[in-house]
Amino acid sequence: WKFDVQGNCLEQACEPALGRRRDVARQPWYPIEERYGLVFVYMGPPEHKPPLPRYDIFENLEDGESLISEMPIPGQNVTGMVVDFNWLQSFENAMDPVHAMWLHYTHSGPQFEGTGTIGFPPSYYDPYTVSDKIQYNITTDHGLMYYQRWQRDEPDGTTVDMDWAIEVHLPSIIALPDFVEVVPDRRHDCLIWIVPSDDTSHRAFAVVRAQSPDRLMRIIMGIKQNGKLPWELTEEEHQRFPADFEAQGSQGPITQHSEETLVTSDKGVVALRRMLRKMVDDVEAGRDPLNVEQGEARPRQVKAGVFTVTAEQTDVEPTAAAVPAAGS
Repeated sequence: WKFDVQGNCLEQACEPALGRRRDVARQPWYPIEERYGLVFVYMGPPEHKPPLPRYDIFENLEDGESLISEMPIPGQNVTGMVVDFNWLQSFENAMDPVHAMWLHYTHSGPQFEGTGTIGFPPSYYDPYTVSDKIQYNITTDHGLMYYQRWQRDEPDGTTVDMDWAIEVHLPSIIALPDFVEVVPDRRHDCLIWIVPSDDTSHRAFAVVRAQSPDRLMRIIMGIKQNGKLPWELTEEEHQRFPADFEAQGSQGPITQHSEETLVTSDKGVVALRRMLRKMVDDVEAGRDPLNVEQGEARPRQVKAGVFTVTAEQTDVEPTAAAVPAAGS
C-alpha cells in the first residue's frame, strides 16, 4: 500500500479501483523539518506545536564555513551514536565539571588530546584546587551553565586568567567548546543533541560550524584512553583507564538517584535535575515548559566558550556574557 507523508493511504495495490476503502487505513505520522543538517521530528500534541528552534551560532555563515553533522566517511550518514543507557546519564555529565579533573586526568591519566600544548595546561586538571574555581548554577535564558577559571601562561612570561564555560539548553542540548584546541574569545561553534531512544538507550547528534570536518573529528577522536581510541582497548584497559562512557554506563541502564551521595561539586547536576522536573510539572499542568515558544523562531544565543578575564571582572563574575555575536 502507498501512503503519503501524513499517513493517508493513497493506493492499495491489487484492490479494485486502487482500494475503495483506502481512506480508513492510516499510518501514524509526525511532522518533520530539516535544519542544520539534521532531521527534527515533533512528537507532541499538534495544537501545541512550536516553531523549530534556531541558534545564533549557526546563522550567517561566512565564506568557507559550513554546518557539518556527519563524519567524512562514505556511507556514514547521520543516524546518531547509539549509547546503551539512559539519556540523562550522558546529558547531566555536561554540568559535572570536576569529572574532567578526576576521570580524564588524575584517575585514568591524561586523556584530552592537546593537553600541555594547544589545549589546557596540566594545572587545569588539579583536583585539589579546583573546588574554589568553579561557578555553578548560572541560569541562562534557555538553560544552565557553569564556568571554571584557570590560568594560561603567555609567551612573555605573564599569566592570564581564563574562563571555560559549558552551557546546556533544556531539555537535551549541550554546547561543548573545543577541549582539544582551546582558543580564547572565539565564537562558539558546536551543539550536541542527546536524544532518548527508549528508557535505557539514546543517541547523540552533533553539529559544528567550521571550514572542515576537523572540529567534529576532535569531538569523536579527541579523548584517548591509555593512548588509544575506545574501540582499540582491551576489556582490562576499559576498566583501568575509564572515560565518560565507562563511568556513565557503570551506573547501570538507569541511575538510581535514591542511592546517590551528592556533594558540593554536584551542584550543577542537582540544578539541572530540578529544572527538568519543573519542565515535567509544567507539562503535566498544561503549561508550556522552558524553551517552548510560539510565533516566529528567533535565533537563541549560545553563551558557551573560552573567555579572557579582564581586570574589571571579579572572582564571581562570569565572562560568558561577552560571547561574540553570530557573524561578528
